[in-house]
Amino acid sequence: LKPGAASLSRQLHEAVRNAIQAEAPDAVLPGDDESLWEYLHRADLELWSARNYLLTPVILLDQFEELFTLGEGVPDEVEAFKYDLADLAENRIPADLAARIKNDPAEARRLNLRSHNCKLLISLREDFLAHLEDWCRFIPALGRSRMRLLPLGTDEAFDAVY
Repeated sequence: LKPGAASLSRQLHEAVRNAIQAEAPDAVLPGDDESLWEYLHRADLELWSARNYLLTPVILLDQFEELFTLGEGVPDEVEAFKYDLADLAENRIPADLAARIKNDPAEARRLNLRSHNCKLLISLREDFLAHLEDWCRFIPALGRSRMRLLPLGTDEAFDAVY
């Protein structure tokens, strides 16, 4: 979230690419010019671990409150990321892809537009929940399933990590 850094969407794209490369060694990786939404909706997408288990990508965005604090310095970047996150969370076809499909219907054949091949988990401090509520108007999925985590004792923390 620093001025001049790669876009948040690009950072997420690269993080997912690196994780897939590490965990699914034979997988076709997302292309640089391919959005994360497009990659996760490829008709031929299957991610298999080295031990031959089918994998489902889980995108974890920890310390999400930083979008509301540090993100104040790059509001346009945060706004652009909100749209990309909304497409993933709501399983909406991104506007630029919808335009490409309209101009070239063959573009849609390489995708499974109805698939939802990933899970999304966002964590943030409770005192920023009101900020997240503002995003829920645009991304309703953010408000559908929530869990409050209370402080853990030593034994509970050990069990959770173990």
